[in-house]
Amino acid sequence: MSASTLIDRWLSERVASDRQSWLGALLAQVAAGNSAAVALGFSQLPRRFVSGPLILDRAEIAEASAARPGWQPSLWTLDELGRARVVVELGALPEAQCTAVLLGLFADADLAEQIALYKALAIAPYPKALVGQAAEGIRNNIKSVFEAVALDNPYPAEFFSEAQFNQLLLKCLFVESPLVRVWGIDGRVNLNLARMLCDYAKERWAASRPVSPELWRCVGPVATAEMLPLLQRVVNEGQPREKLAAVRSLLDNELAIPLLQQHDALVRRASAAGLSWTEILAWEGPV
Repeated sequence: MSASTLIDRWLSERVASDRQSWLGALLAQVAAGNSAAVALGFSQLPRRFVSGPLILDRAEIAEASAARPGWQPSLWTLDELGRARVVVELGALPEAQCTAVLLGLFADADLAEQIALYKALAIAPYPKALVGQAAEGIRNNIKSVFEAVALDNPYPAEFFSEAQFNQLLLKCLFVESPLVRVWGIDGRVNLNLARMLCDYAKERWAASRPVSPELWRCVGPVATAEMLPLLQRVVNEGQPREKLAAVRSLLDNELAIPLLQQHDALVRRASAAGLSWTEILAWEGPV
């Protein structure tokens, strides 16, 4: 089932018919390529349409994931969903025209519109043409805008270059955005990123500042012999959740076998079936 079909159904069950008619008229302007009407309607949507949280049940969440792996609209608002429907409808236009209209919306967007547009990258038409705009989003100094790109969004993992994705993850650590909500993170771990994060950890320790346990998730799988002493320090001296995170990250790294053999109980705990990264990061008990 397509994203547009799902959105139409969800809105039909949650939005009054007159508001649905208003959105339908706007979508007709989109399909006709009336960029001025689209820009005006996109701006007016929260006032003319409806706002408030979008609450999806488990079946609807599963449908979203089946339609677009990594798409998580359950975290959106109704007006963001309406705006995303406008973005999807732009796919009726030729690529160059669609991209021009969409980039125009970004250029004129206020804060709420930027957030909606960046979230909608997950289902945007012609996504490769939007990489430059998405990269602007991760450079944005407003945390909510940055997180609209970085968190709960499959776009970066699928379309960002290694350097762009590495920048996203490092900034998550800088601004304390949870890496656990970065979609596709494990498939994008790389040696350059691991080196950057090890340097970052050393800087934090030198300043007597804590290091997020999540950092090691992006280091352990590709850690070289030179990096292992850092992880050994975490395993020996860290808090329980830090130890679990470090060991969990090293489970598939053959170079770490001698280190892990010194901590059998911790390895058993970190490799327990069903233990998620979310649970590791919330761990309060002993290890």
